Amino acid sequence: MFVKRSLLAVALFSLAGCNGDNDSATVIVDKGIPELNEMQLSLKGLKKSQNASFISHYKNGIYLSTFMGDVIALAEDSSSTSKSSNVDDRSYSTTITQENGVDEADRVKYDGNHLYIANDGYLDSSLETGDMITSQAGVRILSRQADDSLVTVGQIELASDEENLASINGIFLADNQLSVLSNNHTFYAYDQMRSDIWHPHPQQVNFSLYDVTSVSSPQQQVSYDIDGFMISSRRVDDTLILVTSYTPFIEGLIAFPQTDEDKQKNYDLIQNTDVTDLLPKYTDAAGSTNALVSAEQCFIPEDATSRDGYDAIVTVTTINLDDPSQLNSVCVNASMQGIYATPNSVYIYGTKDEQESVIHKFSLNGLSVDYQGSGNLQGNFGWGQSNLRFSERDGYLRVVSSLRVDDEVDRFDHRLHVFSHNVASQSLALVAQLPNEQQPAKLGKDNEDIYAVRYFGNKAYIVTFLNRDPLYVIDLSDNTNPVIEGELDIIGYSSYLHPISENLVLGIGQNIDPNRFVGTATPEDELSETEEEVVEGAKIALFDVSSAPKLLQEFVFENGYTPAEYNYHALTYLKLSDEKHLFALPIERWLTTQGEEGVDIWSPEVALQLFEVNDTNDNSELVNTGEIIPEIDGNRYRGSWDDRAIIHDDLIYYVHGVGVWQSLWSTPHLVNGPY
Repeated sequence: MFVKRSLLAVALFSLAGCNGDNDSATVIVDKGIPELNEMQLSLKGLKKSQNASFISHYKNGIYLSTFMGDVIALAEDSSSTSKSSNVDDRSYSTTITQENGVDEADRVKYDGNHLYIANDGYLDSSLETGDMITSQAGVRILSRQADDSLVTVGQIELASDEENLASINGIFLADNQLSVLSNNHTFYAYDQMRSDIWHPHPQQVNFSLYDVTSVSSPQQQVSYDIDGFMISSRRVDDTLILVTSYTPFIEGLIAFPQTDEDKQKNYDLIQNTDVTDLLPKYTDAAGSTNALVSAEQCFIPEDATSRDGYDAIVTVTTINLDDPSQLNSVCVNASMQGIYATPNSVYIYGTKDEQESVIHKFSLNGLSVDYQGSGNLQGNFGWGQSNLRFSERDGYLRVVSSLRVDDEVDRFDHRLHVFSHNVASQSLALVAQLPNEQQPAKLGKDNEDIYAVRYFGNKAYIVTFLNRDPLYVIDLSDNTNPVIEGELDIIGYSSYLHPISENLVLGIGQNIDPNRFVGTATPEDELSETEEEVVEGAKIALFDVSSAPKLLQEFVFENGYTPAEYNYHALTYLKLSDEKHLFALPIERWLTTQGEEGVDIWSPEVALQLFEVNDTNDNSELVNTGEIIPEIDGNRYRGSWDDRAIIHDDLIYYVHGVGVWQSLWSTPHLVNGPY
């Protein structure tokens, strides 16, 4: 999604930046425009703002934004039962999450008897008439029957029309409560793009809570339209955590002012606007509007001055799901990229010019969100699943960063940082780094970027890649002295790592011919007797990480890819026992058949691949036990980017597009559906 800065919307990774250092700062109206600094990220900690300092900093930023017309991508962070997701004693799979006890929103939830599937609204054209068709966004509820087939028993529809189509950010399910997070997207006809793309449209996230005790008639308990764009969300016990960004719109502001008169008009208009009109609000189903956050609940950088400013804020909102009338918010007027959450903490982080980053820690206690401290480091957190570079354990925060340097031999400097929270100074103090003087070995070979990071217990796993994949295993049993325990160099790379146990890790990524990146590929007739031709495509691999890592088995699907490479919610996992683990993931690839006169005919294939990991004292193995291939209408091809699956004992449900197919683990070639 692309949005327009300031006058049109907000960009997440330059989300907010604070200023207004001076708590006694005065508002200047009709007395000229002060000299202001360029908006940028502060690497310092935060301070609770007084009204004057926050208002000064916020309004300075809004004024500065009138000169900016760049379009930026809105980054999203991109994650139930006894109110947690990773539960080993269940007979069915749940959403894969980063942390135990912290549920993540997804498009599919399952409670053992009912399947909840979120579908976005979309605009399409009829193949027969060419007329435009609007598909209603909503959540479909399917009930499992005695023969394991599915019947639609309930439906929740979200309001849409041909101009504003609802899009569901994700759903949560716990204790017969379904939380639905959504927003609206405005669509423009091609002949309107030039003019209407500059017209501001509402920034709103909708939170709706439904009682689904009766799945055939879900009862809406509450609905809030919250000003802002969704960054991310989490659920801890009975508390829903929403992280949103907001940039205000002021009617009458002149975009790209050129004359001193226009600049003064903008400045005076901003200064004369009451700050309560510039802060996000929320509106309930009855139309009652309340402030989401007040100036007193906002933080600004501790080094902010009266010449600084930023035009947007990040808001962390907590809602009591047992009593959603109870909610609490804090805001940060500073630049942020994403969030990482544990059952007791929320970390928000941002990067300046991809070279320096800051991390802010907030504690979670019910609805209370309290600032704890900040730390900074050299480098950035990448752009894909950056939250996986973070891990909190035993009071320590472990973070992996990447710094691009001006060195033709090696463009990257990757580091593992360990921070400890200092309560007295409200800071995250650096207690260890890797590499260091005692352990100077680099993370990654020359010019290799990081493709995956994952933590499990006292271990960290890091994948770097340029033309081959080194997998690093780092021992964190002593957080003050991390040690590289071993590394493995193989063809291809993993972009997602899923720890199975202390000894086993599943890797999902791509098999890549290393010759592709070092000039012309080696001709087949020049391959050595020991070098085999590399088959490229989606790769699923099992690694033994008990000591020095080694590859046990791998499967490559030629010309294929899986959305689990970049979204771990697309992977399905069920632990049956310590010895037996089940995985399922969609694989999409294009196949060729030869038509008339030798013309190649390309056709897509989408399949749910099934894997078992059998782990015994004597042997561990990865087995591809079968695949489920749904029958799909060839006239309406749909990619696998939002495919999901559920494993329930021997039963499998495969969600592709708006349909669901059912099969058994023991007989995956027999497929029923779509439902």
